[in-house]
Amino acid sequence: MSAGAYDDFLVTPAPVASAGVPQPEEPNPYADFIPPLSPAANAAAESAAKGPVTAADRLQAGEAGFLRGAAYLATSLPDAAVNAQNVERAGLGTVYGLTHTTETQDPLRTPGGLYHFVSPEGAETFSKNPPPADSKPVTLTHPGDIPSWLQVDQPVSPIGAWLTSQMDKSPITSTQPTRPDDAFSRYAATAASVVPAAIGGGGALGGSTRVLAGALPSAAAGQAVAEAHPFQSDTANNAAAVLAQALTSYGGPAAAKLAIRGASPTTMQENMQAFQDAGAQPSLGQAAGTRRMQFLESGLSKLPGSAGVMDKFAEQQAQALRGGVDQTVNEFAPGGVSAERAGRAINQGILGEGGFKDQFNAKASDLFGAVDEHIPGDSQVPVSNTLATLDKIAKPNPLAPQTTAALINPKVAGIRQAMLSDLGEDGSTLPYSSLADLRSRVGSMLTGSEITTDIPRAQVKQLYGALSSDMRQAAADAGPQAVQAFNRAQSYYAAGMGRMDTLANVLDRNGGPEQVFNGALSGTKDGATTLRAVMQSLPPEQQQVVASTVFKRMGQATAANQSAAGDVFSPETFLTNYNRMSSEAKSALFDRIPGLQDQADNMADVAQNLREGSKVFKNASGTAAAEAQTHTVRDLLVGSLLGEGGHSLLGPQGLALAGAPVAANVLARGMTSPTAVNWAARPAFGSASQAASGLSIAPILDERQRQQAQAEQLARALQGAQ
Repeated sequence: MSAGAYDDFLVTPAPVASAGVPQPEEPNPYADFIPPLSPAANAAAESAAKGPVTAADRLQAGEAGFLRGAAYLATSLPDAAVNAQNVERAGLGTVYGLTHTTETQDPLRTPGGLYHFVSPEGAETFSKNPPPADSKPVTLTHPGDIPSWLQVDQPVSPIGAWLTSQMDKSPITSTQPTRPDDAFSRYAATAASVVPAAIGGGGALGGSTRVLAGALPSAAAGQAVAEAHPFQSDTANNAAAVLAQALTSYGGPAAAKLAIRGASPTTMQENMQAFQDAGAQPSLGQAAGTRRMQFLESGLSKLPGSAGVMDKFAEQQAQALRGGVDQTVNEFAPGGVSAERAGRAINQGILGEGGFKDQFNAKASDLFGAVDEHIPGDSQVPVSNTLATLDKIAKPNPLAPQTTAALINPKVAGIRQAMLSDLGEDGSTLPYSSLADLRSRVGSMLTGSEITTDIPRAQVKQLYGALSSDMRQAAADAGPQAVQAFNRAQSYYAAGMGRMDTLANVLDRNGGPEQVFNGALSGTKDGATTLRAVMQSLPPEQQQVVASTVFKRMGQATAANQSAAGDVFSPETFLTNYNRMSSEAKSALFDRIPGLQDQADNMADVAQNLREGSKVFKNASGTAAAEAQTHTVRDLLVGSLLGEGGHSLLGPQGLALAGAPVAANVLARGMTSPTAVNWAARPAFGSASQAASGLSIAPILDERQRQQAQAEQLARALQGAQ
C-alpha cells in the first residue's frame, strides 16, 4: 500500500491567524481508521533507524533468506498436509457463509467517532453530528458468522513460518530480519532462500549449481513483480508475484521444450539413450528428432561462426562412436580383430585340434560303434554295392584299357585292387569289422578338404555311400536293434556331412585366412546358409572373434574418406553395410554373442538418426556452406567499408552483420551442449529447479508484507508531520 492511500485520512491544519501565533490543535476524527503498527512495521522502523545499508546488512539479508529457505524446505511435507486441510476448510467455510446470511443494523456511531445512518431523504450518510430524529439506522446483510473450525488464519507455509519466527537470533550474525528499505537486501534474501532446496535437490556440487541456476530466474521474476507492486490490492500484487514466478518456472521451460521436442519427452530420451549406449553424446537436433531442430542444425553447419563448432562436434561424435565400437569389440575379442585373425579362428575352430571336425568324427565313431555291438566282427558281409561303385570309378574300360586307366585316380584304383584281394573265398564278401574300418577311413577323408586328400571329393562320397548301403544290409540281417542304431548313426553323419560340404566351400580358398573370412560372409545379402554353418561349427571364443570383426568392419569408412591410419569410423558406412546384410545373416552372426545384436541394432539406429538429421554429419560437398560464407563475408566487408543504405559498421546494419556470426556461434554451442540436451530431455514439470523456486514464494510474500509495513510507517510519519 503506497503512502497516497492514506491521504484521505490525513488532517490538514487550520489556517494560521498570524505568523508566529500557535493555533489550538483540533482532534483528528479519523484516527481510528489508521491501522495500528504491525510487528513488521516496527521491524521496518528499526531497520530504517540503523542508517545507511552496509555490506554486513546485505550479507545478513542473504543469511536470513537462506535460513528461511531451509525452514520451508524442512517443513515442506507437513506444510503441504496442513495446506491441503486449509483449502478444504476454506471451501467449506465459503459455502457456509453463502448459505447462512445475517441481517444486522449498523451501530449509530463508528469506531472512528462518526455517526452512520440513513437520512430522511434515503441517503446513506456519515456525520460528526448526531442523526436527526426521523433518520433510520443502516441495515446490513452479510454472510453468517463462519464457525471457528472452518476459519483459516494461517500463512502459506504455516509450519515453516512458525519455524522461521523462532529464529530470533542468527547463529552467525546478530539479528535475523532483512532490511526492507534496501532492494538489494530483499533480492539477496529471495535468492538465498533457493539455495537449501538446490543443495537438497542437486546432490553433488555440479548438480546443485544447475538446480540453482534454473531456479534463480523464476525467483527473481516473482520478486521483481512484488517490487513493482502493480496493483492497488496487496492480495492482487502477491498473486501477481506468484503468477510471474510460476510462469517463469513452469511456463517458459514448458514452451521451450515443446518447441524443441514436442509434448512428450519419451522419444528424445530414447534417442539420447541410443547415443549413450553407442558411446556418444547427441546434439539437440539429433536427440529431439524433430525436423525443425534438424533444419536449424543444418543451417548452423553452413554459417560462419557456427560451422566450425558443428564440424568439430561431428568429428568428436564420430570419434566417440568409434570408441564405443572399439570398447564393444575389446569386450568380446580382446587383443584386436582383423580379417586375418577371423580367418585363422574359422580354420582353427573347424579343422584344428579339438575343433568341429574332430568332435564330429568322435561322435560319429561312437554312434557307429553302437552298431558294431549288434553285428559280430567276423561275420561275412556282402559288398556288392561297394564293388559296383569301385568298378564304376576305378575299372578301366576293356575297349580302351590304357587310356581310361590313365584317367583313374591311382589311390581309388589301389583301393579297388586291395578290396578284390581281401574278398573271401566266395569273391563277394568281407568280414564286418574290415568293412566298418574301411567306412570309417573313407568318412575321415570326407571330413577333411580337397587339400587334405588325394581323391576327388565326389568319388569319396560315392564310395562312402556304397559302403553305407552294404552296412545297412548287414544291420538289417542282424535284427531291429542293429537297424535302429545304424539309422541313428547314419542320420547324424548325413547332417554333419551336409555341414562339412558347406564348410568345404569356405575352407577350400586360396589367399590365406583373409579369404576364408570373406568366404564365410559370402551370400549374406540374401541369406545365411554358409555363415550359419560356420558359426554353428565354432566354439564361443572363435564365434566372438568372427562376429566382432564383422561388427567393426561394417563401420570402416570408405577409402575416399579414410585417414592414413585407416581408423576413421563412418556411421553412414555402418548403416549401409548393416542394411545390406539379411536378417538371417544378422541373426546367425550376432545372436550367439549375448548383447552384440543389441549393440549392432543400436548403432544402426544412431546411424539412421544421423542420416535423417543434420547434413553436417554426412559427407557433404560443402558447396552451400562455402557459398553462404562467401556472401556473409562480402556483406560484412561492404557494410564496414562503404556502408549500405548510409550505414557503416557501427550502424545497425553493420552491427547486425558483425554480430550474426557471434550469435550463430553461441547458438551452435548451445545445440551441442550436453547440459542443454539433458535439460530438454527432462519432463517440463517436476524438476528440482522448479521445486527449489517454489520454496522461495513464501519469502517473497514475507518481503511484500515488510514493504507494506514500511509504507504504513511512512504514512504515520507523514501524518505526524502534518
